Amino acid sequence: MKALLSLILVMTLAALASGCAAVWARKNIDDAGAAVAAAETADAPRHAPYEYWRAKLQLEEAKYKEGYAEYHTAARLASEAEEFAGKARVKALNKSQKQKESAPPGDAAGEVPEAPPKSPAKPSREKRGQP
Repeated sequence: MKALLSLILVMTLAALASGCAAVWARKNIDDAGAAVAAAETADAPRHAPYEYWRAKLQLEEAKYKEGYAEYHTAARLASEAEEFAGKARVKALNKSQKQKESAPPGDAAGEVPEAPPKSPAKPSREKRGQP
């Protein structure tokens, strides 16, 4: 009887543990997705391409592994993706800040200069007194 109860307890714990792994992996993937989006908002693809694309690829691999029920691997990959996305965001923010500081006074970095004023249009022939 004790052996049967022990077996039932072990089976129940194993079922719960596998369910928790799926939830844990999904939470890590969601967190990594948010971190990658934040890095993209900080213009990380331009300022920190290595870190950004590594995070993006790790996140895609985590989603792939989750689809095949490899939850522990998916959670690990998602955690790594979140870490690289954080690094990319910080690096991008630092670089954009340095660009703003090094811009000439009165000119924000990245702004397109205004077009020069257009010269006045030539008067038509009728206004010049020609037919």
